[in-house]
Amino acid sequence: MAITSQASRNPCDPKVAYNIGWDAGLYGLTYFDSWPADFRTGWAEARKRHPRPKKSDKFIRKWIQLRAGAFQRGKAFSEEVTPNYLRMICGAICPVTFRPFTYAKMNDEDWSIDRIDNDRGYERRNLAAFSAHVNRAKSDLSFNDVEEFCLKRHNVPGLTVWETANLYRVMIPFCAPREPDF
Repeated sequence: MAITSQASRNPCDPKVAYNIGWDAGLYGLTYFDSWPADFRTGWAEARKRHPRPKKSDKFIRKWIQLRAGAFQRGKAFSEEVTPNYLRMICGAICPVTFRPFTYAKMNDEDWSIDRIDNDRGYERRNLAAFSAHVNRAKSDLSFNDVEEFCLKRHNVPGLTVWETANLYRVMIPFCAPREPDF
C-alpha cells in the first residue's frame, strides 16, 4: 500500500493521483477514462508490475474510493486514515438508524464513510460510518445545522426526529466546543 499523505501537501498534487492509481491497480480495481493521466499511469504501472492483483477487502476498496473522491474534490486525506482505521470505526450497525449495515447491495443500509465536519478533510476524529441513507440526509449539513434541528425538535429531511437526535449525539464528540485545558 502506498499510503500517501494528501494532508501534508496539495491534495491535487499529481503524485497523489499516481499513488491512488497505483493502489487501485495493485488491488485490481477499475478506473474511468475521465481520471487524470497521473492516476492512469499509476494504475497501468501497478498492473504491469503486479499482473495478479493483491487480495483486497471492503475496507481497502473503500479507502481507495475515499482517497479518489477526496482528490477529485481537492480535500485533504490524512495518511492516518488507513484500511485498518476504517475497519476500526465501522461497526455492524448504523449508529443513527440502529439498522445493520449492508455491503455493496446498493441500498439505503449500505455502509458509508462520512466526514463529520465537512469543512475538514478526511482525517482521524472526523470520520464515521453511517448508512448511505444517513449520509445522503446529512449531506453538507454542519454540526450547528443538526443541533438547530434538534433544539427545534424537527427532523433533518430524510431522517426521523429520533434519527436526527441520534445523528446529533454521534456528532457531539467530534464537533462540540471543548473546555480549554489549563
